[in-house]
Amino acid sequence: MKLYAISDIHTDFIDNWNLINQIGNHNNDALIVAGDIADSLDILNKTFDVLQNKFKYVFYIPGNHELWIRNYKNDSLHKLDTIINICRSRGVITQPYKLKNNWIIPLFSWYNCPIPLNKNNIIQEWADYHLCKWPLVDIDLAEYFGSLNEQYLKTYENNVISFSHFLPTVKLLPDPKYLKFKRLPEVSISTVLAEQIQLIGSKIHIFGHSHINRDVLIDDVRYIQNALLYPRERKKNWLNLKLILDIDE
Repeated sequence: MKLYAISDIHTDFIDNWNLINQIGNHNNDALIVAGDIADSLDILNKTFDVLQNKFKYVFYIPGNHELWIRNYKNDSLHKLDTIINICRSRGVITQPYKLKNNWIIPLFSWYNCPIPLNKNNIIQEWADYHLCKWPLVDIDLAEYFGSLNEQYLKTYENNVISFSHFLPTVKLLPDPKYLKFKRLPEVSISTVLAEQIQLIGSKIHIFGHSHINRDVLIDDVRYIQNALLYPRERKKNWLNLKLILDIDE
């Protein structure tokens, strides 16, 4: 059995949808999807149909796009619950799962963002501030999403591979002078996530969101992003599944 990873597959774009459908038979393998499939629940379900037909195990954690509520009648936290229930009902794995001697640990996350929002803490050009809707409570979203992982924060005896959508450290981003969107660090990093990765003793952590693919060792953790990207961001219209581990070896 092989473990692969990908993120930011954005199957609401027809080019990306076609690429996902072209994945070959991996019926003995597992796939981690580190968020940002689509904000449409219909497209989300159809994408799960495709991936579950191709892989024995599909691991998943929602990204920010999934919590946009353009066609959803309740708030973003209600939508999160709806998505998790969809995953549970169809066998998409969103909680710790042991594959032989390896623990695969999904970690919910959001970047550090205090709510309720006001005009002083909104980045106007960032879609989350316009397409997400939060309850009228005084919380920090990084803290709230991190609290969803608390029951899984323990020492694991075996090899730990964790994954999230957001980034645990700014070290995974280039210097802002090289970024097209200079404020990306403000809407990418969860300091809560960084602490949790250390607590569970993760050796490999998969992430997404920034659309900047990485495979780098930082503080004894191997961090990997393998984003499919938007069609306009790819030089070639092709998909690469990142091999993380051959579990049978």
